[in-house]
Amino acid sequence: MNNSITPKTGNLTVTEGEASAIHTQLGYVAFLDALGFRSLVTSDKGNQKVFEYLETIRNSVRLSNAADIEAIVFSDSIVLMKGGSEPEDLRLLCMTCSRVMFDLLAHRIPVRGAIAYGEYTTSDIGPSVFLAGQPVIEAYDREKIQDWVGIMLCASTLNQIRELDLPIKCAKNFAPHEAFKVSLEKYLEWRGYLQFNTQIAFHGPAVHEGFAILPGGGSSLEQIRKNVTTAIEQLEWLKLIAPTPLEQAKYSNTLAWLVEQRTFWEGTENYYADFLRRQKPIAPP
Repeated sequence: MNNSITPKTGNLTVTEGEASAIHTQLGYVAFLDALGFRSLVTSDKGNQKVFEYLETIRNSVRLSNAADIEAIVFSDSIVLMKGGSEPEDLRLLCMTCSRVMFDLLAHRIPVRGAIAYGEYTTSDIGPSVFLAGQPVIEAYDREKIQDWVGIMLCASTLNQIRELDLPIKCAKNFAPHEAFKVSLEKYLEWRGYLQFNTQIAFHGPAVHEGFAILPGGGSSLEQIRKNVTTAIEQLEWLKLIAPTPLEQAKYSNTLAWLVEQRTFWEGTENYYADFLRRQKPIAPP
């Protein structure tokens, strides 16, 4: 038997027989939980829904254009891994998480999760995949205490990239015209996938300030604005059909942030259109 998940160039293969070599490395690990998975599986079209769920994850990882992302899916748990210690490794994982989150939302499957950094170990053992390590535990624990729909960065991740000055890379409170003079691609390098959130809801009355993945981020302002709007529409529907006020609250906690994001990206898109107009030479009379 030979089962494999092959996202882009990453490849996790499960084979019968003895355990393959144990591989330990430093890197970033995202642990995501597909919310409402039980109702998806037990629905009238449960098998079809599960197939769509797996295919969506597979295609999202492949289309994220982030090389060497490894994926493990077990029931409602999704683990995405990017080996390496550089900020670029994290950025590629953030891009993939953004794509996975958005594409699953399109199928009305919300996810919650966290991204941690550290040493982790993987190995194939017969028909199973072994995964363990500090970032796996940290991301799992952080996911479980959140009470919204979203993916946040853990403390280990922030400590690893502290010299990057992420608050500046993702800042909204500056004149974008100056940034556009460098390039739109550079402007969106981090902002297009990661944004600061002052109201990440945890269980209980507490809220947490931190960086969170922007669902449906992208390489163009129009794409980001449209994707954020789509994410809002999907979450509004999921909130409407949530069975209890507590269930609805987790959607409200996310919607408030995304509505703020939509306003920002709409304004930035207008700023950029004005910037392009100013760059065109004025025709002589």
